[in-house]
Amino acid sequence: MSASLTIAGSGRPPAPAVSESAAGPIIAGVLILALFFGVLGGWAALAPLNAAVVADGIVTVEGSRKPVQHLEGGIVGSIGISDGAFVHAGATLMTLDDTTARAQYDIYFQQLALARAMEARLTAELNGSSEITFPDELLASDAPYVLQTIASQRDEFSARNDSLLGARDILLRRVDQLREQAKGSTSTRLSYEEQLASLAAERGRLDKLLKAGLATRGRVSDLERSMADVQGRLGAVAAEDSSNDQKIAEIEQQINQLGRDRQSEVAEALATTQSKILEIVPRLQDAQSRLERSIIRAPADGRIVGLAVHAAGAVVQPGQVLLEIVPEKATLVVEARIRVEDISELRAGMPAELRFSSFKQHVSPLIRGAVLQVSADRITDERTLAVFYKAMIEVDPKDLADHPEIALHAGMGATVLVTTEQRTALDYLLSPLVANFDRAFKQR
Repeated sequence: MSASLTIAGSGRPPAPAVSESAAGPIIAGVLILALFFGVLGGWAALAPLNAAVVADGIVTVEGSRKPVQHLEGGIVGSIGISDGAFVHAGATLMTLDDTTARAQYDIYFQQLALARAMEARLTAELNGSSEITFPDELLASDAPYVLQTIASQRDEFSARNDSLLGARDILLRRVDQLREQAKGSTSTRLSYEEQLASLAAERGRLDKLLKAGLATRGRVSDLERSMADVQGRLGAVAAEDSSNDQKIAEIEQQINQLGRDRQSEVAEALATTQSKILEIVPRLQDAQSRLERSIIRAPADGRIVGLAVHAAGAVVQPGQVLLEIVPEKATLVVEARIRVEDISELRAGMPAELRFSSFKQHVSPLIRGAVLQVSADRITDERTLAVFYKAMIEVDPKDLADHPEIALHAGMGATVLVTTEQRTALDYLLSPLVANFDRAFKQR
């Protein structure tokens, strides 16, 4: 049978027929192409190809390093650490020469010890106590100056009490003398009164005798003169008694005045002493703080970096950063520099992936993370004048724990990929076409 056909009325020669042997490869090729484009289309429709902001960053400590400075500065006395050493909070890092600070502290300490001891002594005098009650901090101290001060205040307390008692005793003895004199005057007065009574009785008898003519007028005159003399002496005794009473009252007033004067003197001295204490206490506290600051201690657990002084005798300027401590247990974050043109796509909470450049590419996997915060304004690098936004990226601790070969340290470099849009490969390929169609259909 002939394989050619004649088309009626065409006037053309018949087309060659497709052989059965050639049809198989064609169908297979079509199926392969269909399968390829089908798989490619399925992959493009399903494969994630997310949009992301890419930035470089550095591993840093959340809250940054802790600088160690000294307020006043001074001369380094000793250094007990080195760069890279691990220290615990409160550990001594270095000491400064404390000669001046200790001298000031000793001066104010001695002034306060003396003022406190004087306050205790004056309080005891004011209250009329028999002994001084010193503050516990003075009694607990074994400093020679404090012991000497306590002893001297006790001696002064005894001396002042003895002086006051001595002055009172002198006045009291004078009162006793006057009262003894008053007792003698009383006896004299009674004697004179008896004499006067006797003379008066004799005068009565003489008057009777005179009327009877048995006595002379001269005898009566002599008796009257004797009576007048006794009355004069009796008046003198009365005047002396009055004078003694007045003297006793004056002396008793002096005794009372001694106590009042002493109380007034002590109260004034106590007020002055307490005022002085109020002035000394803050000065002593400041001197103590200066002395304590001569021992520079670690503010937190961590490793020492950037040690600026290395030998005793070095001069430290006020406020100079002596070293920095990187907290060992602080949370590590990645500080990334975001380009200005990418900032509109970035916000806190977005997922991120991080690759750390300190490890080999095949060793360093992508570690998940999230954007913690983005700076509110752009930042200019003073050295390079580059403009950027700062973003803090938190490393997922669970994901990091799944990769024990990744050990993060402050200062490591990192590449940050912040996912800004979830999309597939097909979305990526079709988005320009869709955008062009959208723009074309909206044009007039």
